[in-house]
Amino acid sequence: MIVTLCMGLLYFTANKTMNSMMQESERSHMESMLKGQAGLVEEYVMHQEDLLSAYSKSQSVKALLKDTENKEKFNAAQDYTVKYYEGLENWEGLYIGEWNTHVIAHSNPKVIGVVTREGEGLKALQDEMTSRNGLYDAGIIASPASGKLILSMYCPVFDNDGKTILGYVGGGPFVEGLETLLDELKSEGDTAGYYMINVETGTYIFADDKSLIATEMHDEMLINIMDEIKKGQSTGEVVYQGTDEKYIAAYDYIDEHGWAVVSL
Repeated sequence: MIVTLCMGLLYFTANKTMNSMMQESERSHMESMLKGQAGLVEEYVMHQEDLLSAYSKSQSVKALLKDTENKEKFNAAQDYTVKYYEGLENWEGLYIGEWNTHVIAHSNPKVIGVVTREGEGLKALQDEMTSRNGLYDAGIIASPASGKLILSMYCPVFDNDGKTILGYVGGGPFVEGLETLLDELKSEGDTAGYYMINVETGTYIFADDKSLIATEMHDEMLINIMDEIKKGQSTGEVVYQGTDEKYIAAYDYIDEHGWAVVSL
């Protein structure tokens, strides 16, 4: 009887320890995945911003903005824009605009001549670029042109004095490229899921269910995470009830962009 009781107690203890070790291993894997995802997002965005910033510094871009009616300067800037765009990976478009957002060169020639902003929208864009004194990353939005998610970026073009604003350049990549990179982080057979959400707008950026992308969040677990972030908790875990048992979701907030990566 005593032997049986001892054996049962030993089994219970060993089983509890094993479960605890498995949970800790799963949590460690989740945190590692989360850090990798958050780091990849920041690296990806920084790289895209650098590409637009470099484009804005071209002398052909500056020359056209200083003499917008000059046909020779237009041809040089347009040719440069098209060639630069062809060297980019999975971008929706690239263009040069006067300060009033009148497009004067574009990777898609059909868009040349369009004015993209007016009134309050124009002033808001100008204020954002001016206040940053450099590149303005408007975040991930649904493109008015394609309906797809893009990283929307704008960068003022300064004269050689580094102070006088001549106009600006704009463009951005389709975000599906970032999603592909995040998926590649998963190891074979990895069942861990993830979300990427916009905390400022309460919408999905990425989700396993593609139909949710760019829609408003109603998931209680994600709303709880969003609430924790707004309280100042930029990283952490929340427990949520699944179909059969309770689970843990870890999250990491990317404050600069207002996005959070959630690993399940």
